[in-house]
This record gives sequence, C-alpha cells and structure tokens, in this order.
Amino acid sequence: MWLPEGFKKRWRAAIGAGVAIGILFLLPGCEAPRLNPFDPKADNYIQKMRTRILVRAMSDPAKGIPGVFLTEEKLGLAGVTDERGEVLWEHDPVDSLIVHARADNFFPNTLSVPLEEVTNQFTLLLNAQPRLVRKRFYSFYNSASRITRLTMQAWIDDPDGMGDIQVVYLALLDSAFRDTLEREEDYYITSFNIKRLPGDVTKEEITELDFALVVKNTPQDSIVDQPHTIRRVIAVKLNPLLPKEGRTETGSILFKWEPVNLPYQFFYRIVLVQVTPTTQKIGEFAPIPATESQFELDDPAILDRLTDGTYTWVLQVEDRFGNVCQSKALVFDYFKS
Repeated sequence: MWLPEGFKKRWRAAIGAGVAIGILFLLPGCEAPRLNPFDPKADNYIQKMRTRILVRAMSDPAKGIPGVFLTEEKLGLAGVTDERGEVLWEHDPVDSLIVHARADNFFPNTLSVPLEEVTNQFTLLLNAQPRLVRKRFYSFYNSASRITRLTMQAWIDDPDGMGDIQVVYLALLDSAFRDTLEREEDYYITSFNIKRLPGDVTKEEITELDFALVVKNTPQDSIVDQPHTIRRVIAVKLNPLLPKEGRTETGSILFKWEPVNLPYQFFYRIVLVQVTPTTQKIGEFAPIPATESQFELDDPAILDRLTDGTYTWVLQVEDRFGNVCQSKALVFDYFKS
C-alpha cells in the first residue's frame, strides 16, 4: 500500500517511542540515591547520641534538683531539669561535653565529661549557698580607756548543714586585713581593736572604711556580702554618779548619771555585775529613755538573786545602729536589808 513518505517517518518514530516506553516498564524499579545523614536508611547516616544529665544536691546525691538551667555551648544545647532533676539531650556525635549548670540558691558548677557510647548518663552535683540571715556591725567606744573596738555578728544558715561552712571572715576592702569570726552557739562573731587595722586608722576615720563579710563554703565556693560600714563612733564622755565606792546599798538600788545630749536618737543601758563572793553578770537594763538621768532597780525577781557582796556597774549609750559608748565602772557594796 502506498503511503506518503512524511507519514511513514512519523509512524516509524511513534513505534520507536512505544518500544522504548515498554522497555522501561519491563526494567527493575530504581530509586534516587539517599544521601541525607539524618535518614536512618542513608549510606552516610550519622547516628544521634543521647545524653542524660542528673543534677543532684552535693549534700544528698540521691536528691534531684528541679529547675536547674543547663547549657552546652559547643553544641548549642540548653534545658531545664524536670521534677526529678534530669535533662535528656539528643545530639550529634562528639567525643565530650562541657555542661554548665545554674540555679537559684546554689553555686554554679561545670561538668566536663567524655562520651564513649551512643547512650550516656552523668551526674552533676550542686552545692547549696549559705544564707546570711542577719548581721550586726557596730563600734564600741570605751570612754574610760579611749579604746574603740569593732564587732561583727553574723547569723548564717546553710541548707547542707553548718559543717559545710569552712570559715567566715571580715575583710577590709582594698587591703590585706582579714579577721576570722568565731562560731558561738547560733551565730559567728569577732571583735577587735581598731589599732589592728592598717594605716593607724582613728575613730573619726572608721566611717570611711568599707568591709566585706566572706563565707567560704565546701568545696571552696564563697559568698561575699559587701559593703559593710560603721555609721558612727559614739565618742562621748559618760559620767556615772551613784552608786559608787564607799557607799552601801540595801533593798532597791538607785542608779544616777550625768545626762548627755546627742544630735541623734539613743538610749541608756545599765550593766550590773557581781564581783564577790562570786563573779556573775546580774543583768542588763535597757532601753532607758534618753531623757532620763536615773534608774531604780526594784524588780523583786532580780533583787532576790542578789547576795551580800561587792558589785560593779557601767553606763552605756546606744544609737539605733547598735553603736555603743561605755563609761568607766563604779564599784559599790550591797547587803540584804
């Protein structure tokens, strides 16, 4: 059958294309190469590592700490511990991690750990910060000896136990001066003559100095509370009058003194001590208003404790910051009536 030459060419091309398509359908199925390193089926798959950080209290490693903020800067990891004190990270393979931990009321800590397995678990310990509950920093001026002493009292609480506190000391800033506070029953205290301070400091210069209270904790963590300053030194002459040597008291005791005028709030205090036949502190009587110049000790509970013997007393003035000025001591005899 005769066909035009152009039609024959188009017919042969169509037949060739159909054969090619048929061949493709007959060939086995093939896929594009899988090269995603995070695809578990890829030839170049990089398996993720899993690292669990357990944050525990140094004083009780079985106790987890919730709410701790953890970071690993190299990998850009961050997280907050759950109620069990744990964080789980999934990350690229590395040979080590450097984990930083921060939390309220704890010293910060850093943990550097090697990673040798796909799944890892490590414990990071945090040390609880001691808490400065209360403090008193005041001057004590003895008008008789003209000696000025400074006293620091500090009430400190440590959630890890008081045995966790290594040392508490007072430091004069910008100098090498250090003075250790001794522990009493429920507080720490130190008292020292200002002559111990560098530079021959006078009582008038004390108010210009800045001090720091340092609490060193296990293991070598510290809190520094500063600045502490003395508001004033009460350098006034106190003149107690009665009772005095050569005078015998019976019954209630009347104390008298010359009043002082100061341009700030203050009150008087009387300190009574028995000297013979035994030495014991009878008591402190305060606050006596600044407008008074005498005080009568007539409390039966105290008078009943007095025995025949020799006694001594001093007069003190104290301002609202706790700074004290003390008089010379007067001695007198007392006999039961």
